[in-house]
Amino acid sequence: MTRQRVYVWLRVGFVVVMTPLLFVLLQVPARAIELQADVGMLRLLGVHSVLQVSGPNALVAPWHSNAWFWIEVAPSCSSLASLLTLGCLAAALPRRVAPFPRRLVAYAVAAGAIFLGNMIRIDASIFAGLVDGRASLVLFHDWVGSIFGFAYTMAGFIFMLFVLLPRRKAPATAADALDAGAVSGQSEKGAAVPGLPRPAAVL
Repeated sequence: MTRQRVYVWLRVGFVVVMTPLLFVLLQVPARAIELQADVGMLRLLGVHSVLQVSGPNALVAPWHSNAWFWIEVAPSCSSLASLLTLGCLAAALPRRVAPFPRRLVAYAVAAGAIFLGNMIRIDASIFAGLVDGRASLVLFHDWVGSIFGFAYTMAGFIFMLFVLLPRRKAPATAADALDAGAVSGQSEKGAAVPGLPRPAAVL
């Protein structure tokens, strides 16, 4: 096995090992932070019927019923898994693909899109529960929310690739080719070309 293949498998092993390990270590505080952000966004929109009690747990008071119910941001509802996966992938990329500052910017763009998308998904599910109770929240979360979760994860990945991939240079036009040929012909006849010394005599 060549050294290059060893490096490739080491990077794959880094992503496979570090993603679940970091998820286990960070999932509890990350879920609490996500719920706090979700409740904060709802309050900015004028919704004050959701009260975060402790960690990833909150109490929801439906608008048309007195049947309050609890919600929890479960590990499967968190955006942490997607954030860690893309982060480990960005960190494992070789330097020849993209320098570290560029990888950092690409990951920041992707992480922002994923985090914001997950906030919208959870808040939309809570809003469904506020309107029509707990059953509507679960139904919306399991169907519409799951599809939306896949969509924003793919969007974040595409944004990261857009920043990482090199820019393609625009092809030369026919006018540029004619101008280049004219300059080449003038230089062969002894005409002055910027950056080159003028010949002493023309034969």
